[in-house]
Amino acid sequence: MFFTFFYFFLFFFVLSQQQEVTTLQNLSWSTSAPSGYNFIGRLAFCSRGSSLFGYRDASIANSPCTFPGPTIRMKSGSRYLLSLSNTLSGTTATNLHTHGLHISGDGNADNVFRSLTPGQCLFYSYNISANHATGTYWYHAHLHQSTYPQVLGGALGALIIEDKRADDTFVDVPTAVRTPNFETWSTTNEKLLFFAVVTALNTRTVNGMIMTTPPLLSLVANQWYRLRIAVSIPTGEDSIFSFPNNCEVREMARDGMWLSSVPAAQLSSYTVSSPSRVDLAIRCTVPNSPAFLNWGTSRVQLLIASGTTNSGTPYGPNTSTWQPIRPNYMPDLRNAVIQQRNFIAATNIGISWNGAPAIRFDMNDDIATLEFDRNYELVFNATNRHPMHVHIFPMQIVGRFANNQVVPGNCGKYRAGEWYDSVIENSARCVARFRTADFGGKLVCHCHNLRHEDSGAMAWLTVNGDPNTISTTPSPSPLSCNTF
Repeated sequence: MFFTFFYFFLFFFVLSQQQEVTTLQNLSWSTSAPSGYNFIGRLAFCSRGSSLFGYRDASIANSPCTFPGPTIRMKSGSRYLLSLSNTLSGTTATNLHTHGLHISGDGNADNVFRSLTPGQCLFYSYNISANHATGTYWYHAHLHQSTYPQVLGGALGALIIEDKRADDTFVDVPTAVRTPNFETWSTTNEKLLFFAVVTALNTRTVNGMIMTTPPLLSLVANQWYRLRIAVSIPTGEDSIFSFPNNCEVREMARDGMWLSSVPAAQLSSYTVSSPSRVDLAIRCTVPNSPAFLNWGTSRVQLLIASGTTNSGTPYGPNTSTWQPIRPNYMPDLRNAVIQQRNFIAATNIGISWNGAPAIRFDMNDDIATLEFDRNYELVFNATNRHPMHVHIFPMQIVGRFANNQVVPGNCGKYRAGEWYDSVIENSARCVARFRTADFGGKLVCHCHNLRHEDSGAMAWLTVNGDPNTISTTPSPSPLSCNTF
């Protein structure tokens, strides 16, 4: 009797010291936008202390400087103008990268060659196409030679392309699945967790909360939730997320893109590369003992209690699996005609292209040229040190490279036919394909161990032949923050 009482006393004492996972705030958008834009928003790069950074919603007076920054939510079929201001003192420059988005990497769009010093503003033009893949993405500082310290200091945030366009139509969910029950799961039942390693002490956090004491995530038992997980480990290591056996967990999307058939088979753990995201459908029963979502040795306690459930479900009619509608820039390339096969590898200080000696990043010199609207193949080195990220164009895994040929099928943790924006695999040389659709100009690729990227493991290619005009209004150069 005494020990039972003591156990419950200890359990509730520990629970009383824990806090619910912080809910991340959304960036506010205004419809009072300049001609040619649907929305305008204002984001400020700010300091949280020595070597600590964050972002604040500059449209709201006296809003706090937070890490992660405000969640940027956008809709396919809309055009956004984002003002980024640098509110630091001194000479610290910065910029912004929308990681995983399929938008131009040139002009005033996702152009990481731009920068702004304290007191200046950059205006970013984000034209989100009507068929842009919906899902979980993220944004972060990306100024070469400053990326690692700024991201390690907290200059990052979540970015979500919503399931519906501004006209309330679904983008890539098939008609049969477009039910109120599915929408309840995808929106009302959303839980967003951003796991990040920050500061030189490699502190592990979730939604900005230090995980020394496990934060709490409250769930209603037997309720399906959409769990969006984003990860930032600036030194490039993989993460393993594991779940208790009282939870049914099924993968829905990776790197912002639905899997080919969802919900996927039930698993208890998921490996996620350092700059990647995973969307999961999760449903738990009341546990007999404390239950945890484990991120390596760090944990989030799942506080699961009986309660009123809603009808939210990730399934199609009659609990069926379903296949997403792919956008034009994500055709199935497994049996496609390929323009060219290229070999890419990173070192600690450079990028090697097609077996040439690795060279350091030079913003005035590309390493190769590609043609617009063609299919290309990339062969990656087998490594656990260099997660390779390609901007703009998602990559479809087609197999592994062995004996001087492509062997179709999975490549380690990467599944054939699925789409990713970053690849790191130690067991084999993965082969991925992409199509240079919709956008020409600069195409950046780099090691997402950000210390390596800052040291030179970044390169860019030129995509020639784009008939479209690169957006340069407003100017890609820094402007007065009062321009709009």
